[in-house]
Amino acid sequence: MKPLTILSVAYPFAPVSADSVGGAEQVLARLDAALLAAGHRSVVVARADSRVAGALVPVPAEAGPIDDAVRARAHARHRAAIAEALRTHPVDLIHLHGIDFPDYLPPPGPPVLATLHLPPSWYPPGALSPAGTRT
Repeated sequence: MKPLTILSVAYPFAPVSADSVGGAEQVLARLDAALLAAGHRSVVVARADSRVAGALVPVPAEAGPIDDAVRARAHARHRAAIAEALRTHPVDLIHLHGIDFPDYLPPPGPPVLATLHLPPSWYPPGALSPAGTRT
């Protein structure tokens, strides 16, 4: 079997590690390690203070209260980091984990999988079937 390259994208406001406070971040950390153990490549877009088994594409952590300006800046940084990962790695699948994933959906390219870590009703309208994507 040909090894796959999976690009996992974390929620912008929490670090990824096996002992993170957030369940989604723990799930991502375990998937990242399992991909490598199975002989695949794992690339993770996450906060710079994350601890991953694969390649980390670091995004600076935001400081202070999370307001609209901070959210917009974090989403822009995530979009830039995703674009960088797609330029530098032969990505076969993009796996999104954040509840705010519609704000940093990648441009058309590899298929996109969004894991819902919360009830579907918590996601914005249209998030579960975004137009113009292979999500």
